[in-house]
Amino acid sequence: MKNILILIIALCTTPKISLADSNQSISFGLSKYQSKNESEVFEFDPIDDKLTKQIKYLYSVNETFSIGGQWLSTTASEFGGSSGSRDLDWDLNSLTVFGEAKANLIGAFFGYAYIGQSYTDSEYDGYNVVEGDILLPARKSSSGFSTSFGVGLKYQFKSIELALEQQWLETEHVDLILTSFVVGIRF
Repeated sequence: MKNILILIIALCTTPKISLADSNQSISFGLSKYQSKNESEVFEFDPIDDKLTKQIKYLYSVNETFSIGGQWLSTTASEFGGSSGSRDLDWDLNSLTVFGEAKANLIGAFFGYAYIGQSYTDSEYDGYNVVEGDILLPARKSSSGFSTSFGVGLKYQFKSIELALEQQWLETEHVDLILTSFVVGIRF
């Protein structure tokens, strides 16, 4: 939390940059997510309300269209799931390349939507209940490409951007719906 406060103070005290000359931005976000389990290998309850970190870079081609990249990372644990798994740990890293379109709604408020291609790498480590109380170790690593998309509302004040966005990301075993608060700087 202290690091986030330092980042916000640093962003608020940066010198004014003309938005006409600002065609790049970098932003940092924190997300809460909900997931839907699609795994046949692991039987565990959906993981709800876990914290995710993200870093996003955006290059504006013109006033409407941008291209960018995003790194996203999350870790979750579940202990004693009711559907059979015990002591499950799950790690996910995702790298996304995307195209974004934005429209001015009113004043300094913008709506935006993006679609992209994501490469995700995830690892599951836990135990599955086989019969009664018999636990067998279960470990699975997976990686692959999938489509991700999102929508958001952004407020731009001088060189600072504040956004609230919803993102959908599919992985091999779990589909994520992320709600993010994002702070960025244009340069």
